[in-house]
Amino acid sequence: MTKNDNSDLVELCYTSINEVEGYQVFIETLSQKICADAADIVLENTADGSCQTLGSLGFDPTFLENYDTEYLGKNPWFEEIEKLTPNKSHTDEIFSEKLEKSAYFNEWVKPQGLEHSIGAVLESQRDCNGWIGLSRCTGSNHFSDKEKVVIDIVLPHLKRSVSILKRLNIDEGATKVFSMAVGCMALPIIVLDNQGRVVEMNTKADEFLSKNSQLKISVSGHIQTHCGRTHAKIGAAIYQALTTLDKPEVLPPAPVIVPGHQQDDACSFEAVHYRGSYGLSGVVVVLRPVRKL
Repeated sequence: MTKNDNSDLVELCYTSINEVEGYQVFIETLSQKICADAADIVLENTADGSCQTLGSLGFDPTFLENYDTEYLGKNPWFEEIEKLTPNKSHTDEIFSEKLEKSAYFNEWVKPQGLEHSIGAVLESQRDCNGWIGLSRCTGSNHFSDKEKVVIDIVLPHLKRSVSILKRLNIDEGATKVFSMAVGCMALPIIVLDNQGRVVEMNTKADEFLSKNSQLKISVSGHIQTHCGRTHAKIGAAIYQALTTLDKPEVLPPAPVIVPGHQQDDACSFEAVHYRGSYGLSGVVVVLRPVRKL
């Protein structure tokens, strides 16, 4: 088989981003090419206990209903695949003896008349697992090296596709919730991404900046003074917050007082790092007007 033989699968990887049902077509097409009797593309989120199946065929629906309760986040097949060379597909021949002793194999796989499998990791994070897995019925031959090559050719495209899909879904949901939360805050709030660029601000912040003689948002999306330079202490506060994104135990930098040129124009500038689910991270800037005595 050549790479050209799998151009249809590669194309399905990317068209599925906008048409999610394409993953079902993908798994059906791939299963037909390598003679699999059952297959699925799965994303697990152990943080909220959810399991999203992008495409599936050949599994007994009654067993699928029990999967979330029994094996979510503790699938021994995935745990073994995860230990092997990344960005490659693997057959269960490598760990079949260990797998066949597990409750998962004897109570979930075997009763469905399945035996041999091949698959690959799509995602492996603290709270999120993703994989593609294909199986054959009991008594069938193991998957061959030639069939393994088919999966290896399309695997980087499938991983990229699933990553983009997940990012889009997260951004859409998280942005709506985050925007609503920021908008409801009484103080001026500016949200920066993990590069220090402004991505969100509430009405209070917009009004505050429009009247403030010192601070502005540059064309590049960074907070600057009106002279076109980043206030040294502001820059240091943002930098400290950005460099401690992975250190929640580190306290945020002390608030910076930005003097104003006009009456009641001074403000306290506080940068606090945040890190949410799925790698969302950045800095929240809180502006507090400071009245001159």
